[in-house]
Amino acid sequence: MEVIVLKTASRVAKLQYKIITDGRTLYQNANVTNVIQPSFSATLKDNILDVVMTDDYFSEAIARSIVQPFLDAWEIKASLEQCYGCLGFEHFSTVYEEVPFPEEGIRVAYEFQTLRIVEKATVAKDSYPEPPETFLASQEVLDLWNRYKQYNEGKESLLTMANACVTYLDMISGYQRTC
Repeated sequence: MEVIVLKTASRVAKLQYKIITDGRTLYQNANVTNVIQPSFSATLKDNILDVVMTDDYFSEAIARSIVQPFLDAWEIKASLEQCYGCLGFEHFSTVYEEVPFPEEGIRVAYEFQTLRIVEKATVAKDSYPEPPETFLASQEVLDLWNRYKQYNEGKESLLTMANACVTYLDMISGYQRTC
C-alpha cells in the first residue's frame, strides 16, 4: 500500500441507495421519509435513499458498515410488518468531499462497486415502510433472519428453518431441552 501525504483528503459525504423489492411492490408518489441517526441522517424520496454522513469516514467500506445495521433493521421491520421482500436497499453511489488535514496527511483508500440492474416492481404503494426507531438488527437477529430468508427464497424447508431457529434460540439462551 502506497502512502501519499495530502493537505486535503476525501471524506465520504453521502451514500446513495436505491429501493429494491421482491417484484411485487412498487412505491409511487410515496411521502418523503427523513431519518436522523447519531452518525448520519437520511432522506428517502423517489425510491432513492440519500445518506448524509455527519461523522468523518474516509473509506466507503467503513461508512457503509456504519449505515448497514440500520438498513438491515429497516428491511426486517418492513418485512415483518408489511410483506416479505417489500423493502431492500442497494448501494449505487458514493459522494466524496475534500476536507483539510494537518501537514502529516492521511491514508485514503477507495473501493469501486459494480451496479446491478433490478427488475421493476408491480404493486403500487403510496408510502414507504416506517424506519425503525428502537429496533436494531443484532448479530443474533441477522442469523435468524438469514434462515428465514433462505426459507422464503425456497432454499430451505419450513421444518428445517424452524428447527434451526429454535435450536439457535435455545443455544443463545442456555436452555437445554429434555426429551
